[in-house]
Amino acid sequence: MKVVRTIKDVRKIRKALLDENIGFVPTMGALHEGHLSLINKSLEENDKTFVSIFVNKKQFAPDEDYEEYPRTEEEDINILNNLPSSEKLVCFLPSSNEMYPNTSKNNTFVDIEGIDELSEGRSRKGFFRGVSTVCTKLFNIVNPDDVYFGQKDALQCCAIKQIVRDLNFEINVKVQPTIREEDGLAKSSRNRYLSEKERSKAPILYKALNLAKDRYHYVINEEDDLAINYRFYIIQEVIKSISEVYDDIKIHYISVADDFTGEEVKFLNRVYDKNVILSSAIQIGNTRLIDNIIVPPHPSAFNE
Repeated sequence: MKVVRTIKDVRKIRKALLDENIGFVPTMGALHEGHLSLINKSLEENDKTFVSIFVNKKQFAPDEDYEEYPRTEEEDINILNNLPSSEKLVCFLPSSNEMYPNTSKNNTFVDIEGIDELSEGRSRKGFFRGVSTVCTKLFNIVNPDDVYFGQKDALQCCAIKQIVRDLNFEINVKVQPTIREEDGLAKSSRNRYLSEKERSKAPILYKALNLAKDRYHYVINEEDDLAINYRFYIIQEVIKSISEVYDDIKIHYISVADDFTGEEVKFLNRVYDKNVILSSAIQIGNTRLIDNIIVPPHPSAFNE
């Protein structure tokens, strides 16, 4: 595996690969099985795969965990080197100064209008401006054919797809399933923050979302009154599932959103013919966890 730290070196390698299909997996390091599933998928589908490891300060609010975020560069490099097809990997490890050399207050950002009013965006103001900016920069640096993201970050996946559409990138965005622990907890670099007691509580989020999914199908199938707001029942189910088991868990948000736009679905019934993202963020102690599941439309939505 090649390890490079400058944009100039990435572009030099990329120029020599013009006839090859290039995959790209952007990460913030502290690699786990979720990251590795994306990297292995890219290795399987592409001639060469670039992996970036960069903790992007622009997506952290002042009161968030930028300083505490795990930085495990040596361990990450060893993990990548030990992958079966590591000779097809290029690891890009830029410094903050390499990515953002201009210290002026008048920096350029990529901002998706309205995203700070949606689920994760509403909960973390400015987060998506940072994500959108760094991903746009990385796409321009690496110039990949395919990029890989995990479904765990549902609104981020919607945002990346919109950036690619709106800014005319010739990139295929490939969203891969969430990788989970045996008890259902989504793999995340922040899971290492959890104490043993907190870790035992963490699977409640995924369980609550699945109960909400079951409630969605139940209400849609059984209720005769189509004027009922099924969205209300779904949200109530998540709140009840979490609060009845653990009253010390803080719920940041619960979202029922369109799978394509990420916008909240205000009203659900049998005729809604799109996938729905059920998502939520909770806080256990000092650790914030997010998760989601995709619910397909009711079969009757396609009946004539």
